[in-house]
Amino acid sequence: MKTSKALSLYPEIVDKELVKIFTELFGIKLGRYIEIADLGKEILEFAKNIEEKMESETVQDIFAEFLGKKLEKTPARDYVEICVEALKEDEIALRALRVLAELGYTSYGTLISEIKKRFGIEYSKDQLMKSLQKAYELALLSSFSESLVGVRDIYRKHLLEVIKI
Repeated sequence: MKTSKALSLYPEIVDKELVKIFTELFGIKLGRYIEIADLGKEILEFAKNIEEKMESETVQDIFAEFLGKKLEKTPARDYVEICVEALKEDEIALRALRVLAELGYTSYGTLISEIKKRFGIEYSKDQLMKSLQKAYELALLSSFSESLVGVRDIYRKHLLEVIKI
């Protein structure tokens, strides 16, 4: 999610006092020197840290106390909803993501048999890999190889809540 979009959805993030909370919670060192070569890595690490922190009940309680209301959604939940909407025409991907969110990391053979058992439909490994390619490009999958596939832990519970198949 772009910063400008995040700020439009969560304008409370730029509140002065909340910035102080962010710096304490996320261990941000303002004015820290970052090598340009490591900038991408630093940004990804920072984004991952924010996602993980926002999922924490303790952090959500701190925000609720400060804002006077509980955040209805986290950035990770918003992202999963957008991704599922983007994949809504691909029932193969949605079924596979639902099963993967329940199973964790698994082989394609296990995934194929679980989908057949739950939905009564059998897909080939190639069909699954082709459909899951989009989910991989959307960063919903943390493993996408010839042998193993799995969803990112941070999105697992949200996928289970959002995918209604």
